[in-house]
Amino acid sequence: QKINNHMSSYQICRNVWLAFAQMDWTKRGISLSSNKDQSLSCPTETFHKYFEHVFVDCTGLYNLCSRLNKAVYFRVREEAEKAIKYLNDPNINGFHVLFMINLPFLHQYDHYISFTDPTTIDQVLSQKSVVEKVMDLCGHGLPLFIELISDLLIEGLGNRLSYLCVQPVTLPQWKINQKCPPTSLTDVLIFGLKLNPEHALSVIEKGPEANEDEAVKFREFWGDKCELRRFRDGTVCESVCWANNDASLIHRRIIVKKIVNYLLKNKLNITKNNYNYIANQLHHLIVNKFNPKETNEESSQAVHKTFETISQQLRDMTDIPLSIVSVRCISPVYRFTEVFPPLPVSHTINKKICEGTDRGVVFKNTKITAAPFYVEPIDLVLQMAMSQKWPDNLIAGKRLIAAFNIVIASSLKKNYGLNCQITTDYIVVQKDGYVFRLHLGYSKEIALLKQQISAEGVTFYRDTPESVVLEKKFINLPKVTGALYGISQVHSAYGYATCLAKRWFNAHLLNDFHFPSLVIELLMARLFVHPQPYEVPVQPLIAFLRFLNYIATTNWHIEPVVVNFNSVLTREQITDIEKSFQANRSTLPAIVLATPYDLVGTLWTKDAPTLPTLIRLSKLAATTLKMLEIYLTTSPTITNLMKVFETPLSSYDAVITLKKSMLPRRLQSNYFKWSKGGKVSQLPISGFDPANLYLQELRDNYNEYALFFHDTYGGTVIGVVFRPTFLEPTDFKLSDAGPRIPKFTEGKVSLLPSREALIEGFYILGAGLVDKIELR
Repeated sequence: QKINNHMSSYQICRNVWLAFAQMDWTKRGISLSSNKDQSLSCPTETFHKYFEHVFVDCTGLYNLCSRLNKAVYFRVREEAEKAIKYLNDPNINGFHVLFMINLPFLHQYDHYISFTDPTTIDQVLSQKSVVEKVMDLCGHGLPLFIELISDLLIEGLGNRLSYLCVQPVTLPQWKINQKCPPTSLTDVLIFGLKLNPEHALSVIEKGPEANEDEAVKFREFWGDKCELRRFRDGTVCESVCWANNDASLIHRRIIVKKIVNYLLKNKLNITKNNYNYIANQLHHLIVNKFNPKETNEESSQAVHKTFETISQQLRDMTDIPLSIVSVRCISPVYRFTEVFPPLPVSHTINKKICEGTDRGVVFKNTKITAAPFYVEPIDLVLQMAMSQKWPDNLIAGKRLIAAFNIVIASSLKKNYGLNCQITTDYIVVQKDGYVFRLHLGYSKEIALLKQQISAEGVTFYRDTPESVVLEKKFINLPKVTGALYGISQVHSAYGYATCLAKRWFNAHLLNDFHFPSLVIELLMARLFVHPQPYEVPVQPLIAFLRFLNYIATTNWHIEPVVVNFNSVLTREQITDIEKSFQANRSTLPAIVLATPYDLVGTLWTKDAPTLPTLIRLSKLAATTLKMLEIYLTTSPTITNLMKVFETPLSSYDAVITLKKSMLPRRLQSNYFKWSKGGKVSQLPISGFDPANLYLQELRDNYNEYALFFHDTYGGTVIGVVFRPTFLEPTDFKLSDAGPRIPKFTEGKVSLLPSREALIEGFYILGAGLVDKIELR
């Protein structure tokens, strides 16, 4: 009745979605029949007595939804509501979201249950004695099995579940005069569970009060798991407890898994061996092996508590010339995106290579035979109070900051008994077993670095490499860190999913040099800030799958990435960013990543990643995603899943193998002992990573000849790819000699590449660190 000939296709489509969203076919069905003669048709009320959903055809005698699964129907209604919501949102490109983005089934939900054995279905149906219903389906029991599982999970999970759906399967076909095929399942049967983020992580299932009639049903349903419990509001209710109140996030995320396992075992006699449950398969990549009880999030939270304490102590200091008005953390651990957060440690000195002094732990001599375990320093930026006495000279300003470093370190040691080490650039402070680096800044310094004088004596300001670095450190990075911290607090899966992504990048030897870790964090943040057409994920694994899909399918050349934190940017500003991107695309970097703090979108991606890196990443992500989807649904063992975190070395021209004893990150904090009271007497060696220093030396000296790839998190090899320009013969020039050898041909001298000479240079730079180098 609402559709007419004058409507556009958009208006018709919108009306259909609106009708889907507003109608409820389970209570009031609809009919296409126009028969007024009751003898020729059947009223919808009669259909409701026999069917859950009613949509009668034009004859008035057949229900088109007689075999429609209830969960599928409500899922369609949910999608119709979301479609109307997207169309009404002026900040979303509704057409692109609804029609241009493919939604794989494994990316839409948080938890999945997959059945691969058809005998499980037959056993359940035989136990439930549903012969009559099986006969209604001509012996085909799969729809009935889906209905049993769906109804059980909807009832058992309650408000923990937003909605449930089943992946469409290939149904068997047979002639009407033949028997139904004995195998009722030809594909993998997958149930997807979309969790409610407000209730899914709750450790207690609160039921009705003990004196209510519904309490009897609740006790019958949960059996021996049910118990009476008094709650803080004074009520005494039936309840089911699935974990302790102090359970960590990683354990809370699998509470739904525990509930499903219990329901399937006790209600349908389906054991864990009969199905695969997809939820937390990759958690072992992030958990600290030395202390598996303390998760990534818990370690980061402990750093937060210490940061709050030292921040307050710094602001409360009164015996320094200028007060500290701002203390901000810029390390990934503050954003909950550090793969291996630092642990509070009490170090035992390796007396063979180190010795303790008044200045802290130092190396005995310059010849190092083994590296101490890695200590991750936590960087803080301190802003001093405004004053007219700050000098207008850069050198004088540096000296004044060094003087402030001395005063602040002295005050920390005097007032709070903290171990400090002073440098001209920062102060190293040990607090509760953590190592902090305090960087002081003043507002004039950036302006002085930008200041230039023309030949005519006119003063003007222009960005310089030094000013850009300083501005990032003291202005841009604290803002982005605050925004990402906010996301991690609202969406608990963000930090853990980002750690998985960083682990994957480095597993394929793509470290910060090739793809900055902050860019990874911002790209992951985009999937949480702008999740459409999906909903925000509760499970980190699903966020990681979406991230891989985003990397594999995005065409970075034709669309910018906009991360609109807190919806600060208006639609007009976003449109301006897109227009500027189109107009200046040839001069912009491979990825344009705009935020409210960087409207141009080049601040974090100017130097990396490059276009070849993005092309390689796209292929890697597509392959990884395909392998993960297969393994997760069929055989989600650790051995299989770890294959996607292994990179083949055959694609590199040379492989440098490093000595394990010289790699402080080889176990990523696993050998540290965290302090349990007491004070650490000496400052440890922090931030010392020989592999990273060697990489920097290689890039400084051989960047024009080769590219270098390494896994920051304990990688033992460095992959080397020779640049095509190095492998080509060139005309003789003394400046181009380098690792090349001259060749005389018909009186002409040319330079040919010498891989052996290049490898020899690698050996010389890595003396004591390099074990061997193989040419492929």
